[in-house]
Amino acid sequence: LVKFVIKNHSSYETVSSIKSGKIEVGFIATPISIEPPLKAIQLMEFQDVLATSKMNSLDDQIALSDLESYDFIGLCQPTTTYGFYHALFEKYHVNYKPSIEAQTTDQVKTMIQAGLGIGFIRNELLRDDFKIIQIKEDIPKRNVILVYDQSRPQSVLVQKFIHTLS
Repeated sequence: LVKFVIKNHSSYETVSSIKSGKIEVGFIATPISIEPPLKAIQLMEFQDVLATSKMNSLDDQIALSDLESYDFIGLCQPTTTYGFYHALFEKYHVNYKPSIEAQTTDQVKTMIQAGLGIGFIRNELLRDDFKIIQIKEDIPKRNVILVYDQSRPQSVLVQKFIHTLS
């Protein structure tokens, strides 16, 4: 019998669960520091974009500083995405203060889709019912990584899974 459970946690919770042996492997969005005995394998690069619902009549291009004037949806602390955007906004001397905070990217996507505001989301997650708003500042690309504890024995299933993805 093979048991494969998929859960949605913050990157920090995922790393903690891997370290404690509660889970064998996790998928995490960068940036995050992974130190031995944990090992990270880069799986894919992605680009976040600023999006809103098609119903929203926002300009096609705005600056990060303009976000203070809108209902801005973002992830809450402590998530790596929150830290990423907090540092990015700080770089451009803008306060990162989402009007609405969510715990998962899926929640952010759902709220944007419902017309509750604008927010950053992976380009690959968007469909036709979203409108992309260009940002004047550069938004660095990020990565999805697979993380596991190389000091712990892995089940055959996890070994094959890691080998297939890497």
